Amino acid sequence: MSKIISADVVVVGAGVSGIYAAELFANQGLKTLLLDRQVEGKNGAQWINGVAIDMLRAADLPAPPEHCRYAHGDRFVFKMALGEHRFLIEDAQEIFDVDMRSYGAWFLARARQAGVETYFGVEVNDVELSVARLTAIKAVKKSSEQPSELTFHASLFVDASGLPAVLRKKIPSLQKQCPKFAPNELCSAAAYVYTIKDAAAALDFLTQNQVRPGDIFATLGLHGNYSLLRTHISRDLKEIAFLTGSLTVRHYPSAQKIIHDFQKTHAWVGSPLFGGSRLIPLRPPLAHLVHDGLALIGDSACQIYTPHASGIGIGLVAAKELVSALQPTLAQHKDFGALSSLVYYERNFHRNWLTLLASADAMRRLTLRMPPETMQAIYESGLINTAMVRDVLLQKTVKIRFAKLPSQIKALCRHPKLIRILVPFLSHAFFAHVGPFILSRVGQRYKHTPPP
Repeated sequence: MSKIISADVVVVGAGVSGIYAAELFANQGLKTLLLDRQVEGKNGAQWINGVAIDMLRAADLPAPPEHCRYAHGDRFVFKMALGEHRFLIEDAQEIFDVDMRSYGAWFLARARQAGVETYFGVEVNDVELSVARLTAIKAVKKSSEQPSELTFHASLFVDASGLPAVLRKKIPSLQKQCPKFAPNELCSAAAYVYTIKDAAAALDFLTQNQVRPGDIFATLGLHGNYSLLRTHISRDLKEIAFLTGSLTVRHYPSAQKIIHDFQKTHAWVGSPLFGGSRLIPLRPPLAHLVHDGLALIGDSACQIYTPHASGIGIGLVAAKELVSALQPTLAQHKDFGALSSLVYYERNFHRNWLTLLASADAMRRLTLRMPPETMQAIYESGLINTAMVRDVLLQKTVKIRFAKLPSQIKALCRHPKLIRILVPFLSHAFFAHVGPFILSRVGQRYKHTPPP
């Protein structure tokens, strides 16, 4: 027999975005439950992740606490796999390498202090719909004893379960808008920290690559244009942190294999300390982020800054956008789980963030269509400068800098074929700018919905 549990809000997925959403709802005086299929301590990311300060500010969050910061790179050095062209960023102090294990525990402590009730080791297996509205989810509590069945009722459910999207996939209308991912729409990402067993050899590696201890050194384009091997050797030469990524295309190695291959050819790399890997969706945010009784945040909504497959910051922003959009409805004691209320989260998120995320993804898709030699020509031509690379690193809109414009125009004149190649990117960027305007003003989902 199933145990029935009622709440105002149920959040599925205890990564930092889901935890933060639960905390914000609890702060509104709502009875909020947080579910995750993992046991506590294994929920969410278990590795080092870059977190941009601008994203945290947009989510109304402070900089990560000191005990959550793995390291702050002295400099970022980006090198192309073809040729010797490189970008040196010396002022990228607006991004932190964060130990997500500690960061997740910090968020969880905040959520519990706000009154969030947690259920770990709970796996969702079905949903209940009343007409079209999501009204309940069915789950199984896994334990060493006999598993128990649980049914959760709520006014609103939040799917923060990541790529599995355990609630979204149960809603036919939402599932239709998200067909199966192609291999070039999934990033295999891995992040691990290893010991260094020969400090002198590690220092030789740094010297050969013209970087120094404490620098973050990334090689781009090892296995196709969308691939990365990022290393961060600590100042004391005791640890090396890897961050790798590649597409799930058959002839490309996985992110974990990229690390393994590096270790095989660099005997000074010791044993792994901690880390993990996962698949990350590479699409612009879904057009529909809500359904009656359900809201999507994070990877389940494809809220990803796709040029470097980063979702931590934008997922936290989405949690903030969701609760902020519902505050007028909550103040008027109306049905905050109704579609007529939730569409304002969808509208506001697209209005505020679609330009950045869609234009960034247009840039990613453009690079996939280019031969590596063309990408190398673009880098070496000066069309892409260090300031633009810094914008992408910090998940900002790539700005036109008029001081750099004359040299970029000269570069285009020297390489006229690049104009034809870049036209698709410029058109995508244009539609990314007008898209939010159209969506928020003439979209059918908002036409007959009065403001809350």
